[in-house]
Amino acid sequence: AARIESSDDPGRLARDAFHWVHILMIGGIIVAAAADEFLLHDPGQQARGPIQWLVLGGTALFLGAHALFKWVVFRVVSWPRVTAVVVLLALVPLGPHITVLGLGTVTLGIVVSVAITDRLLHPPMA
Repeated sequence: AARIESSDDPGRLARDAFHWVHILMIGGIIVAAAADEFLLHDPGQQARGPIQWLVLGGTALFLGAHALFKWVVFRVVSWPRVTAVVVLLALVPLGPHITVLGLGTVTLGIVVSVAITDRLLHPPMA
């Protein structure tokens, strides 16, 4: 909020951050939730085609949009998120050779790695 208030054009910055970028983040959450339906229904099925795109793409969309949010608001590149998106997209060929549970577990590991990296790079203020 402080960053938006102190900008030269707070209306534009808030609009860009919350009306455009947040929609992408919410889209990533919805796509990841759809992937969870497949995971819960049959965790042992192969993560082929649309399923692998839901699992990997939903998470990549959310993390990529969050990186975009950080850029729009703070003008900072979130390298952990950018790296995670690249890794998630690089895992697409793995999908047909692994179960939905396995792919979901790998994806979870990537998200946890981003969270840990954020905590290490930006420890909370006491």
